[in-house]
Amino acid sequence: EPDGRVALDGVVEVGFTAPVAEGDWYLSVHGLPGQAALSDDGLRAVFTPTSPWLPERTYQLEAGACETTQAHPFVTLPNAVSPAQLEGRTWRFDTSTAEWVTPGISDLFAGLIGIDDLLVTTRERSDGLHLEVRPAMRMGSTTLPIPCVALTDIGVLDFTASPRLSTPAKDVQVDLFGQDVRLGQVSVEAIAGSDGGRLESIQIDATLDMRDVEALTGLTGLCTITQRLGEPCTTCPDGADACLSAYVLATEALEVFDVDPTSPGWDLFGLCP
Repeated sequence: EPDGRVALDGVVEVGFTAPVAEGDWYLSVHGLPGQAALSDDGLRAVFTPTSPWLPERTYQLEAGACETTQAHPFVTLPNAVSPAQLEGRTWRFDTSTAEWVTPGISDLFAGLIGIDDLLVTTRERSDGLHLEVRPAMRMGSTTLPIPCVALTDIGVLDFTASPRLSTPAKDVQVDLFGQDVRLGQVSVEAIAGSDGGRLESIQIDATLDMRDVEALTGLTGLCTITQRLGEPCTTCPDGADACLSAYVLATEALEVFDVDPTSPGWDLFGLCP
């Protein structure tokens, strides 16, 4: 897999920098019996276990060729989950722990509008299990849904590669304090760990209309600022060069039981229109 995780029905493949001959190489996984086979061109070897992989376990791969030996740890994926296992559950995604890959200044905008967490939940509808999100703020150790903001439907979860989950790219619109914020081609990928008790390896891809951010924050010229910082705005669906692409990574979001993502929230600071 691209992230180095091994599926429970998967194999492990290694590559050699030059062709090797039979008898001049080896490949094994510590603590797990299996069979290793060399490709016809001598550039790849595949380890196929003869006993099942254990879920969410770290294994040690050992490979050798031409008097060179290397060891590499890897982790197996969790058990697959079903829509029924995830229906109605809620996870808290701490925005401060996210890695804003592109643009690197995206966390600035999250801070401007007071988003400490994203509440991620699921809801069963006629066409499948939908992923929904809602921004939240923190008061001490308490997480509160931001008032006057409804849950935003991100799309139907695809369980085809479970426990890897994903949503198709979709344009969404979020109403923040009476201001519509447009997010283009939003897609989410994650791994459901601990039988759904957490989401891990979260990836969020979207475009953000900076005109909406300006209207929300009262700031102007944000695209000029981002361009000077080396991250120019791109073309929006209406043709204006006012959108910023965002790609966000996060390690995990843990399940919470003391927060209701459907709550209207407390308008403590008179933020609601």
